[in-house]
This record gives sequence, C-alpha cells and structure tokens, in this order.
Amino acid sequence: MEDAKFNPVEVLTREDVEKIVEEKLKKLLEGLEIKKKVAELESSVIDLRSMISNIPIVKPKVADYELAAQALLADLGERSKLLEIVVRKDSIMLRPKRYLETQDFRAVTDVVKKHDGFWSSVKRSFIIRKSKG
Repeated sequence: MEDAKFNPVEVLTREDVEKIVEEKLKKLLEGLEIKKKVAELESSVIDLRSMISNIPIVKPKVADYELAAQALLADLGERSKLLEIVVRKDSIMLRPKRYLETQDFRAVTDVVKKHDGFWSSVKRSFIIRKSKG
C-alpha cells in the first residue's frame, strides 16, 4: 500500500470566513452597480416627493344648488327620510315615499316654501326650482 499523502487542511476562524464573505459581496455589489442604482432610486424618490408636494390641491367648487340642497335637508331633519329627493339640472324634486300624515305634509310644505318651492299635485311632488343666477 502506498503511503497516503497528507495534505494539510487550512482552518479558518469565524471572523476569517465573515471577512472573506464580506469582501466577495462587496466585489459582487460593485460589479452589479447596485449601490449606484439604489442611490439613483433614492434621488428619484426625493424628486417625486418634491414634485408631488408642489401640486396644488384644488377643492371642487360646490354649486349653489348643492348648498341649497344641503340647507333643505338640514331644514327637513328627520322628515327627509320620508322623501325621495331627486336633484336635477333645473330643480330639486321631493317625492313622498309613502302617504304623508297631515302634520308631516304641512311641515315639509313650510320648509319647501321657505326655499321658494311648491307642491305639484300633477307630479305628486314638492318642487324647488334652481335660481338662474
């Protein structure tokens, strides 16, 4: 039998292995230019944030008739639940969902008159015309 050749084995400590891995990762990252790409992305994000913060916030204008409808609902209070309210281009129509008791009918009529509206027996609805101004 031949003499077995003895090859010495190099023993590395944990610190040595970590150092070697760290060096290999640095070389790999430099080769892929990831750091550069990350820096570019960070710069882009900062630019985008700046651009977004400079976008003016425009609140939608609320039309006068929408304000009138809100005031009408506030005046009607709980009775608004008794009515189907249809906002149209030229008017607001309030149609009773069911038969209104006398006191409810009178209360709604008073509110509608306050808003320059009227009861239409033909359409069986309260109608408030929108102002032309």
